[in-house]
Amino acid sequence: MWGEGSVLAPATGDYQFKTYSNGGIKVWIDNRLGINHYRQNWLSDDDQVKLHLEANHRYPIKIEWTAQGGNTVQLSWKTPSAEADRFSLWSEVADGVDYYFVYGPNLDDVVAGYRQLTGRLRCCRCGRSACGSRVRNTRMPSRVSMW
Repeated sequence: MWGEGSVLAPATGDYQFKTYSNGGIKVWIDNRLGINHYRQNWLSDDDQVKLHLEANHRYPIKIEWTAQGGNTVQLSWKTPSAEADRFSLWSEVADGVDYYFVYGPNLDDVVAGYRQLTGRLRCCRCGRSACGSRVRNTRMPSRVSMW
């Protein structure tokens, strides 16, 4: 199965094209092979390519899909981000999930970032933060056996 058409770029920038398919798929954009991917028919998967396109220019696109018993093929594309230093994610549940990225030059800064998002850990006994309380009357076995 194959198809041909064109994509009109509404803005200048980096566009992301993504396929989700089983079997073999090839996608040419502007006569350049951007995606060349094969998956077994029972295991559909994503593949993507990022291309720089110019505004108001029409680019030819060709898709070749070899089903070989599979029945899944999908092509998606994203326009450039308004902010050049931003990035984006593909997600089937994007409308229902909030994504947070925590950056830090070292692990302590990353943990501090998570604490800022989630709040400080409270003691289950007294409710204070980091009180140092230990759970009493609990014995850990000195040896654990799997059998």
